[in-house]
Amino acid sequence: MENYINISKKNLVIAKTIINELKINEILEKNDCIGNLIGSVATELLMDNLDIDFHIYPKNFCVEDIYKIIGIISKNVNIEKATCIHLDLNSEYKTLDWHLYYKDIENNIWRLDLIFFKSDSQYIGKAEKIVENINKIKTLEQKNDILRLKHKLKKKNIDFKGIEVYKAVFEKKIKTIEEFIMWKNNEEYKNTDLWDIIF
Repeated sequence: MENYINISKKNLVIAKTIINELKINEILEKNDCIGNLIGSVATELLMDNLDIDFHIYPKNFCVEDIYKIIGIISKNVNIEKATCIHLDLNSEYKTLDWHLYYKDIENNIWRLDLIFFKSDSQYIGKAEKIVENINKIKTLEQKNDILRLKHKLKKKNIDFKGIEVYKAVFEKKIKTIEEFIMWKNNEEYKNTDLWDIIF
């Protein structure tokens, strides 16, 4: 149990160092944006997928201003690449998605997902609520199950989303790769709302 948790703790220290180095919160605040840390860093369930996720709510949603914000953050020499996905602007999500790639001192590449929300997106606050519930409810056993499952799925090169693992562990009490794959291949999964987790 300690092995997975120790790896996670080490990665979390690096993640928080990167956030501070890039001054993400400070830059967002200066540009009238509320930035909420979500995902595996916020829930302290970071394993092998080195990603840092922010949901960002601009006071006034302006694509040009968002590009400027990303430009300021990307001045850091450790940002190797920045990509933008406009696709979700006109989808149900109503977001502008930025992905920044940061190389740490051990040459590991971290992906930072900076997702900017329009004010009428139906997904505002959903990820934050999940983070709140996970942090309130998760036990040491559940934390270990999630970290172990994430690690083994990554090792087997099986594609997965963190939110799928959370739902699998919290709702279905899944502990193994075999159980996870069986659940994802089940007809029930096709109608599953991943954002709706019963804790």
